[in-house]
Amino acid sequence: MIDVHVLGISRRTARLIVPALGFLACSACSDSARARTEGGDRQLTSRSSFVNSLGMTMIGIPPGSFHMGSRLVPEEVAARFGGRPVNCVDEHPRHVRVIDRPLYVSACEVTVAQVREFVQATAFETDAEREGWAFAYADAVARRVDGRSWRNPGFPQGEDHPVVCVSWHDAQAFCRWLSERERRPYRLPTEAEWEYACRAGTQTAFWWGDGMDTTGRVANVADAGHLQPAAGYVVMPMDDGHEFTSPVGRYRANAFGLFDMIGNVSEWCADAYGPYPGAAWSAGDSPGRVARGGSWYNVAYYCRCAYRYCVVPADRYPNVGFRVVLDAD
Repeated sequence: MIDVHVLGISRRTARLIVPALGFLACSACSDSARARTEGGDRQLTSRSSFVNSLGMTMIGIPPGSFHMGSRLVPEEVAARFGGRPVNCVDEHPRHVRVIDRPLYVSACEVTVAQVREFVQATAFETDAEREGWAFAYADAVARRVDGRSWRNPGFPQGEDHPVVCVSWHDAQAFCRWLSERERRPYRLPTEAEWEYACRAGTQTAFWWGDGMDTTGRVANVADAGHLQPAAGYVVMPMDDGHEFTSPVGRYRANAFGLFDMIGNVSEWCADAYGPYPGAAWSAGDSPGRVARGGSWYNVAYYCRCAYRYCVVPADRYPNVGFRVVLDAD
């Protein structure tokens, strides 16, 4: 059994607090993508994209199937990328998942400006604002800090940066508001939808391949230019130009035309955290929700396509945000 507790005390919920040190132009969005799949090369043709009233570019993603989870055993993951094998056993067993209908995925993570518009329209108070605190990192430990929220995460952010210090409940409230505004059912992605969209037809550790980025142009993650990792952890050997969050859409898009699927901020998914089918462990009575994708704060181990975070849904961290999806008509 993998240990899961509330408030980030154990290994599982501590994933965002252990030494895990990690403007979009619409013309940048591709209407089609070519990716390698397990059946060989095939054309992954997306539906047309559109821009909604909040300025979000929504990218059409075709239905399909993929292998969910890691093709590397935990010991191999740790040998390549650092970290502890026990913290990635939940990526197994690898199994086939089917995304049986097309959907639209926001090309970028939800921004500060977009949440500001939501709050101004509804007078909504996030969990952090209502309770007066959010988590911040100090010496590789997440601590509650009074006065922190999406308005003041503890580092400078522009309006085009991904919003942070928002809980799963806050993200759900945003989706409900956007659905009413657009008269279309926006929501958080399921965990399977998220990994399918991140991989964009690939089977590798990262959507760009098995190797760590050395260019600084692929993802905003913990890097050698901004972080000395704790013993046993590995940062990507580059400088991505940002110590904290960066503007969305600044780095390379994956084959579906989606930005920051790895890096910038980790992203809430709709699902409750639990084992994959056939796994020999149980989440017990964990109240956790899944977050995916790694962030500016996370080392390579935690930024892989298959890595799963378990986070208490009311918690809010300076490296967790979200993106939205919409079922195609």
